[in-house]
Amino acid sequence: MGKIFLPIFLLIPVALFTEIFAENFGEKKFIANHIYHIAEMLLLSGYYYLQYQNKKTKRVVLMGFIIYSILLCIHYSLHPTAFLVPNFYDFVLNSILIILFVILYFFEELNNEIITPFYKEPSFYINVGNLFFYAGTMLVMGFKYLVEKTNPALGESLMLINHSLNLLLYALYLLAFICILQTPKQPH
Repeated sequence: MGKIFLPIFLLIPVALFTEIFAENFGEKKFIANHIYHIAEMLLLSGYYYLQYQNKKTKRVVLMGFIIYSILLCIHYSLHPTAFLVPNFYDFVLNSILIILFVILYFFEELNNEIITPFYKEPSFYINVGNLFFYAGTMLVMGFKYLVEKTNPALGESLMLINHSLNLLLYALYLLAFICILQTPKQPH
């Protein structure tokens, strides 16, 4: 069970490192954000790939990551300066795929013959957190800079939604980690 959650454990220090880097490098902070979104997608794809039991669902994750990578290569080839500015094409695309992966998780759970109470299932908390976070922040990150051009105060206040969803995400990840710690180990 532990190796499934390794990508989530790695995601947290990567997020903290990116935040520290972004705060200390002024105008270059967007480079860190774009690199983080790519690393985030890689780690979350790894998590979902390890989580799923169904081979077709695993293929969906692999194909999703490959398509994501190709689209980003095309995007940054056509718009090389997009890597240096607040352009969150990568995050919006990332969010769409993570939402798809969450939906596939719930379908797989609904079709599972073994019913585990959700409060004992760490993946439940991770997926609920991912669903709320990525669905909500996709809208905020996708439109913040467009809104900011016409109404800077409103654009900046949209980040309150993002910060609140971040708190919810990490609270649910914490619940998942508590579940992992409380789950008795199965004998080999």
